[in-house]
Amino acid sequence: MLEKSTPADEERYGIETCWNTQIIQHVLEEKFSVTMSRGGIGDMLHRWGFRYTRPTYPLKQVNLQKQKEFQQEMELIKNLSDNMVIIYEDESHIRDYQALRATWSINGHQKQIPTYGHHATVSLLGGVNIETEKILCMETNPCNAQGFSAILQYTLDQYSDKTYHDDLG
Repeated sequence: MLEKSTPADEERYGIETCWNTQIIQHVLEEKFSVTMSRGGIGDMLHRWGFRYTRPTYPLKQVNLQKQKEFQQEMELIKNLSDNMVIIYEDESHIRDYQALRATWSINGHQKQIPTYGHHATVSLLGGVNIETEKILCMETNPCNAQGFSAILQYTLDQYSDKTYHDDLG
């Protein structure tokens, strides 16, 4: 289970992409009625040949047929109307601090990451017109439904000469 899946793959264990001793502790209690300390779980995993390390990002095999089908579908959608604009939207969060993640260190010497004592964040919402490549962007704080509504209104304002449809069905 630990080698071939993530907690998100297993139902009831949240959206985490990595196993940690807290999640494993929960699984042991729930599935097997076994209670172990997190330290004991770490020791057991070491004995079984596991080590606590950061995963890598291997590239997935590209499905050229699906890419071609997607491109054909997009061409059909684009040709439905001259009065249509397709915008891809996304958000990004820029932080002025390093996110702390678990790491190994020598016993008694906890790794320290210098900080300035405040954690400023800027959230950006934006979109790109897939035909003209025009970029729309705005700052929002906090990044929530109100901010998303604002970028939608901003987008509508930029394309006031186009017909607006609020559903795709």
